[in-house]
Amino acid sequence: FEKATLHRQLWKGNFEKANDQYNKAIAIRLGGSPTGKFGLPSVATIEQSPFKRDILDFLIDKTRALGQYYEQNKQPDILEEAAATMELADAVIDMLYFESREDLSKLFWRKKGAELYLQAVSICNAMNDLEKAFYYMEKNKGLLLLENITAAKAREYAQLPDSIIDREYQLMSRIHEWETKLSSEATITPTMEAALFEQKQAYKQFIDSLETSYPAYYHFKQQLSVISPKQVQETLKHNERVITYIMGKKQGYVMIISSEGMELSTISLDEHFDESLAGFQELLTRPLVSEADLQAYKTYGHELLKLLGLHPVVGNQTFLKLVIVPDGPLQQLPFEALVMHPMRDFPAAFLISNAEISYRYSLSVGQESAHLKVQNTDGSSAFVLSNFKDAYLPPLVRGDEEVVALGEVFTEVFTSNKATKETFLKYYNQSNSIHISTHGGVEDGVPWLGFYDASLTLDELYFLRNSKELIVLSACKTSLGNYREGEGTFNLTRGFINSGAKSVLATLWDLNEKSGQEITQTFYVQLKKGKSKSEALRMAKLDYLNNHVNTSNISPYYWSALILTGDPQALPTGNSSLYIFLFLCIVGLAFFIFKMKKR
Repeated sequence: FEKATLHRQLWKGNFEKANDQYNKAIAIRLGGSPTGKFGLPSVATIEQSPFKRDILDFLIDKTRALGQYYEQNKQPDILEEAAATMELADAVIDMLYFESREDLSKLFWRKKGAELYLQAVSICNAMNDLEKAFYYMEKNKGLLLLENITAAKAREYAQLPDSIIDREYQLMSRIHEWETKLSSEATITPTMEAALFEQKQAYKQFIDSLETSYPAYYHFKQQLSVISPKQVQETLKHNERVITYIMGKKQGYVMIISSEGMELSTISLDEHFDESLAGFQELLTRPLVSEADLQAYKTYGHELLKLLGLHPVVGNQTFLKLVIVPDGPLQQLPFEALVMHPMRDFPAAFLISNAEISYRYSLSVGQESAHLKVQNTDGSSAFVLSNFKDAYLPPLVRGDEEVVALGEVFTEVFTSNKATKETFLKYYNQSNSIHISTHGGVEDGVPWLGFYDASLTLDELYFLRNSKELIVLSACKTSLGNYREGEGTFNLTRGFINSGAKSVLATLWDLNEKSGQEITQTFYVQLKKGKSKSEALRMAKLDYLNNHVNTSNISPYYWSALILTGDPQALPTGNSSLYIFLFLCIVGLAFFIFKMKKR
């Protein structure tokens, strides 16, 4: 009844009356009358209420109504009230999020947050509060992923015994198994629901027990740290830019951050934008075989570059290093294939000719992931599949040169019947870098990778727990999966980052076998020379493009599917610790000789 009354007032344009009624509705849920500035209750008051969900709905609706009201009369005090309301709503979302025990419940609150955060960025834009706008853009991305990576840090910090860590993973795994089973069943019985409930209760009791037994772990894992713009700027050099997006249904925003400052711009998601994006994506996923294809691609690619707010950044032809934090449909877009100069020939027209690009789920996730400790081992493993047990997957044509090339980079290379799922799980724990060349895809919304005897699914990746420097997935559609508002795409890339991988090289569509091998082999050559991961990938792609000028193989379909997500830095050298030790020894010896001579 209350919601219906409020909506009627909004339909009639009675914003002031509707706003008063929002405050009264919140007060009723709290058992009192409107108090505090703008009639808003305190965070502590809401925390004690059993009606947090209702209060959150009212706060989100009130924020939206105030935004609409401001558009009508542009009064600054309305923006001030809207800002206070959205901050309170954000705090309530955090309460409900942390009260949730399992991922599906958390995803529900992440979706609720997504409803608020776009409106919040709009209000911050009107107030010219770019720091707060950045905060809400970060809150709109990968918070569940951030929580899982923070939990991994918490385990290191609290020095949890392996038995406790294993028990937590077992309980989480059982919940995932039952949730997957229920989602795939046509008929769900009360017995099945009871089994899932029992697993969730067991997990809840286990986590509650940690609050008493291991309070440092319990509390540290819930301290999610959202990075600040200042922290981002401190890491940027003069030729580096961070470009982060938040996308709605009719409007989006792009924020461009450099070491000198920040800019926030609006993106109009109108029919022109939809047409440019759809036309560009259609041409991405097939070879360009005619002059008409080439011209259409240049038109769509350059127009999209401008619509996404990139032309002022890259239009001056200065070489840049770009970190892209995409959102919504942009998560399936290889930015390096956008067209910077429509009048130039390929490959000079592509953005990759003037920019080195990597991607992030969020900058906060990147910050936390960088602090994860990778096990001190020089071990690395490659899995190259050409045939599969009982032909459960079609064979792949492999050249001996690929296995030989990988053998020069990786300490272990597994092929044919040796590249089993069990072998992968075993050597995953013993390797700091892994290459997988196989079939991949998404079936019934579940991403998978094929090994000799069985497929590995996304759910199984969540329970791997050793950090890695680099994972390379030379397979089809390894960056595809279900998109969840406020979290991003649930794909194999996310699964490996969740398990501790600092960076993942994966594919946006079906990978062409020949061009994929050519690019990844050059990528490893450049890595061995000490190049950063993002620079090595750019050089490998440019080398490919220069080798295929004036042929249809220059089409982005062949080379732009491979994208790097995560830390773009160079792989650590195996002898770096030895060099540091020797340096310290020399300094110590010199100091000792100096003191002896002085004495």
